[in-house]
Amino acid sequence: MRFLETIEKYSMVNPGDGILVALSGGADSVCLLLNFLKLKERYNIKISAVHVNHRLRGEESDSDEQFCVELCKRLGVELFVRSVDVLSYAKEAKKSVEEAARDLRYREFASFDGMKVATAHNLNDNAETVLLNLSRGTGIKGLCGIPPVRGNIIRPLIETSRSEIEEFLKQAGQDFVIDRTNLTADYTRNKIRLEIMPRLREINPAADFCIGRAAEILSEENDFLEKEARRAYEKCLKDENALSAEILKKEHPAVRKRCLARFLDENGLSGAICFEKLEKLDKILLFGGKINIAKDVYICCFKGIIYREEKREPLSQVEFELKIGENNFFNKTVKASLENAAEEFKNANVNKKFAIIYIDYDKIQGKAILRNRRDGDKIKLLNRNFTSSVKKLLNDRKIPPGERDGLVFLADGEGVVFVEGIGISDRVKPDENTKRMLKIEIVRSV
Repeated sequence: MRFLETIEKYSMVNPGDGILVALSGGADSVCLLLNFLKLKERYNIKISAVHVNHRLRGEESDSDEQFCVELCKRLGVELFVRSVDVLSYAKEAKKSVEEAARDLRYREFASFDGMKVATAHNLNDNAETVLLNLSRGTGIKGLCGIPPVRGNIIRPLIETSRSEIEEFLKQAGQDFVIDRTNLTADYTRNKIRLEIMPRLREINPAADFCIGRAAEILSEENDFLEKEARRAYEKCLKDENALSAEILKKEHPAVRKRCLARFLDENGLSGAICFEKLEKLDKILLFGGKINIAKDVYICCFKGIIYREEKREPLSQVEFELKIGENNFFNKTVKASLENAAEEFKNANVNKKFAIIYIDYDKIQGKAILRNRRDGDKIKLLNRNFTSSVKKLLNDRKIPPGERDGLVFLADGEGVVFVEGIGISDRVKPDENTKRMLKIEIVRSV
């Protein structure tokens, strides 16, 4: 058996660890417990066990539980017994019985703080998992199979075959329970175990080992790609909701798609991660566009930026006279005040993206109107001799479409004199003749 070699290879156990063995009563978990007891003094570890009764097979489930109780009593091992209602949870969560059982089992494992949980997955289980994931069209991560270590979960039998396990128990004179559901082809995994794997062993008797070796190689390569993807993601991350498409498109497709998958995950869209969606995302990353990624949620690539956008009702047109003082504008406060045009204000921040701007108040024609954008808005920006479309300016500044309806606009009788994030009109700029300065500060509400 490769029990000790696997533990040392993956640094699964440290001196003084508390090891909780997941004990079903089957051959694998019984073998796991017996082998850990052999290492108790070598590593100075504390060993206990947990049995989760899934309540799926009536008296047989209870009999398995009793077997574990008696085995641990004879071996002097502390046993924790948990009972879960798999069928009710599967119905409630709309999951298969297998998925539901696994969820509840690992939920129970997680309740044991500060312990390493040892599960009895073996070489054959790993091969079956790889084939199962392959049949579902998984990526390289799924083809890595069952990880030997994941957090506090360790799997010392992952390189040991089922036949080796049964031979070990035979030599030890140790019995075990048999779950009869493992001998039928009712479940997907069992179909692979009972029908597909035997055919593969006809082709190659070492099929389980070879699949496991391939999974190990793929795991190393997956780790490399993950590191490359993390590097690329940090490089192209603009903020939590946007990536630089210009930077990301230079990466290898495998790295790009991992970055896109992470972007979806960090935006609460992990359920949308699949081959088809990632292919579409990669296409808009390269060529621009917009796709529906989930209900009322879109991923857009616009002017070199890829970002999330939610479909929402268009904002109604807002328009009212600016008052000196505080003006509520959607989720912002627009503070307006009149200042004497002292010399220190004449070269103030009057343009571009500043949150505080200054306008020559006496150059405003008629009333100063606070409003949001309108189709066809134009502005002649500071120190320019031509008029520009506000829509074009918003595009050039890469302001996301979802934010544009809520931008602050200031207009008078002749047109737009200020656009938030863009700047002021040249015709209202302060100069040496300015007497009264209109100071505007935009504060976003928390």
